[in-house]
Formats: sequence, C-alpha cells, structure tokens
Amino acid sequence: GGAGLLLDALPHYPPRSDMRTREGYWPNLLPSQMRSLRELHARLRAESLLELVYDAEPLALMLLRFLRARKFVVEDALVMLRRDLEWRRAEGVRALREQSPDDVLGCDVAEVFPLFPTWMQGLDRQGRPVTYRRFGFFETWTLAKLTTIDRVVRFHTWEVEQMCLVLQRLRARTGYNVDTFVVVVDMEGWSLRLATKDAFRFVKMMAEVDSAHYPERLGRLCIINAPPALSIAFKTVRGWIDPSTRAKISIQSHASEWRATLFELIDPRHVPAMYGGSAPDPTPSALSDFSVDGLMRDVCGDAPPHRHPSEAKSMDEAMAGAGPAPPGAARGATVAPP
Repeated sequence: GGAGLLLDALPHYPPRSDMRTREGYWPNLLPSQMRSLRELHARLRAESLLELVYDAEPLALMLLRFLRARKFVVEDALVMLRRDLEWRRAEGVRALREQSPDDVLGCDVAEVFPLFPTWMQGLDRQGRPVTYRRFGFFETWTLAKLTTIDRVVRFHTWEVEQMCLVLQRLRARTGYNVDTFVVVVDMEGWSLRLATKDAFRFVKMMAEVDSAHYPERLGRLCIINAPPALSIAFKTVRGWIDPSTRAKISIQSHASEWRATLFELIDPRHVPAMYGGSAPDPTPSALSDFSVDGLMRDVCGDAPPHRHPSEAKSMDEAMAGAGPAPPGAARGATVAPP
C-alpha cells in the first residue's frame, strides 16, 4: 500500500524562481539524490508510514524538502519524518487545520491581533505568497490575559497549515510548484521591555515547530524597522535557527534600506502603502475571514483560476499580473504607517 512517487506528474518551479535550476530541487537531482529519494520512499513504505503522510502536496516534493533539510542523508531524513508524523498525530494537526482561529486561541482573534497583526498579501517576483507580521506591540503580559503562549504557538502552527493550503491552491491554479513563502516582520515600536521570558519562549517554540515540521518552507525572511536593541536580542535567537535558514534572513533598520530590499523581492504594486508600495493597507474587516478562499484572494487579487501553465504564458501573468489585492481582503488590524 501507500502512495507512489508519481515523478512524471510533478510540477516544475515557476519561470522566475531561483529554484528552477538549483541542484536538489525537482527536476534537478543528481543520480545520488534520486537514489536517496527512492530509498526514503521505500523505507517509509516498509514502515507503513505513507498512510500518515500529509496530503497537501505531492509526496515526492514533500520527501525532497525533508531530504534537503538533512543534506540527502536518508537515515537522518527518515528520523525527521518519523518525528514529524508522530507530532502531527499527537497534536491532531489535520483536525487543527479545520478549526477557527477563535477556537485555536480560545478567545476572539480580533482581540489578539492588535498585539501581533499578521496577514497575507500578494506574491513576490518569484510567485511566492508574502505574509506580513508586526511584532512591535507584542506585549506578552497583555496576551496572557487573553490566551496562553502555548495556544499562540498552536495558532502559529494553524496559520502555517493555512499557508500550506494556499501553496497547494497556487499549484493547482498555475500548474507550477510554489513551495515556499516570503515573511516580512515589522519590528517598529519594539524595545527591550518586550523581550520577556515569555516572548523568548514563544520565538523559540515557533522556531522549533518551523524547523522540525516545515523544513524548506521559508523562502525569505525580511526583518524591517529593526531597532538597535533587536540585534542584541537576535544574538540569543540566532542559535535556535539552522544555518541554511539564517542565510535567508535580512535585518534592516532604515526605510531606505528595507524598502530597496522589499522592492527587489516584490513588485511595489503588491506591497502595502504603509511600506511604500501602491497596494492597499490591511483592514480590520478581513479579520473574520481567515478561510483559504480569503487568503487566496489576498494573494492573487481576483485572478481567474489557471489550471495549467499552457493557459497562462507565465507565472507573472497568472499571478503577479493579477493586480493588488482589493482593499479589505488582507488580514490583520490596520496599523498607521510610520
């Protein structure tokens, strides 16, 4: 039993993706990497673990993410996958995916969002969805009155699961493999008074969930409006992040620097006005709609569905050409720009 690898049916990366020609990414596998892929698949089948495998992406692409995270050492990737599948079963991740944000947090999500507004909006130039988070108001003592750090970490898992479902929809819509996202973290307003034990615990638990269970999902992390104090705090955080992920992180303080970084990554038409682009800023009305349909609207605007690359000359036309998301489509509380 168990699913086959179905290599002939695997989608390729979009035309402008860095991964399109990179070794270790489908279809650019060395013979040794292809052997590792087949061996990992055979081992999972032998242990009857394939039935437990996550269903939101083609099996071979998932196995390749775990293999890349473990430098194509089959035994190491297998250990990582076993732990991941056990965690998904123990944590009830599949059922979690179906819950509402209020259920996950145990409170009204609209009360929590002023502390860490988060939303998805548009695609970057490589066709990857972009998610924004503002952490300058992350008061753990205020949060503690509403919910618990453990629940907020669980909410983070819930959110990443929704983002993975968006990636699945993008694959279905465009015929291309989009398997990473871009994260923009705005630290404006942050100071060392926010660097509580609970805040560090939250960041550490979040980093652990991401590296153990969502390997190779981060395309790029841009930390913007970083105050000088943040570099001190980041020295602590650095140790929790694996080296290949660290290479994807930029930390910039001044708008002149980070704006150039954002615009290099993302067409300004898809960047919210508060960050110097011409897309609308997020509005509170969207908070109630955290559905994958809602997220897809935020990411693609109102682009018509494209089932196969032959229907759209390129990812740019299928996605980035869709225009900015309509006002109110993006998630998170509106926060006045600096």
